[in-house]
Amino acid sequence: MQSDKRMMDSPTSRYQSPQKIGILNALNEYWQMKCGDHALPSRADLDPAEFRYALGNVSLIDVLEDPLRFRIRVIASNIEARFDRPLTGTYLDDLPEPENARLWDKVYRTVVRTGKPQTCVGRVVEDGVERLYRGTIWPLASNHRDVDMLLCCREPLERAEERRAPDTPESWDGQAAAPGG
Repeated sequence: MQSDKRMMDSPTSRYQSPQKIGILNALNEYWQMKCGDHALPSRADLDPAEFRYALGNVSLIDVLEDPLRFRIRVIASNIEARFDRPLTGTYLDDLPEPENARLWDKVYRTVVRTGKPQTCVGRVVEDGVERLYRGTIWPLASNHRDVDMLLCCREPLERAEERRAPDTPESWDGQAAAPGG
């Protein structure tokens, strides 16, 4: 029986290729499979070779206690390419984009508090063009209970989806949709 800490039912009834269902939905299915009989999977349960389709968009975030802070363990290469310095080892509150850092801090805290994945919409400026993306954050726990790491992934939104305004720290209510929703 699935733990109540896990996300809703799988977005598809059987595994489909990431190209068909989207990177976030495919990674969500993978995360759910890795939960097994536990409330949450650990980092050790994950094998990056099993989700190669997402690696350029995947980051790992350490969850640090007393006070609660977030440190980038591994940054997605597609994200780091936007910055003029390496971000691995950087604390979230030291990122060069404070507005985005505040949004992600709020989302990360929700994931840590609830033990449930969260999805939200954000914006980035790349090559002078504003682009929207959907990002999902999944909790990981070395003891399969207490969140101590976050698995993060983003994918660009399709043009029809771009009409939805991005989330902001002020508007995000902590009730973000499931991946692909």
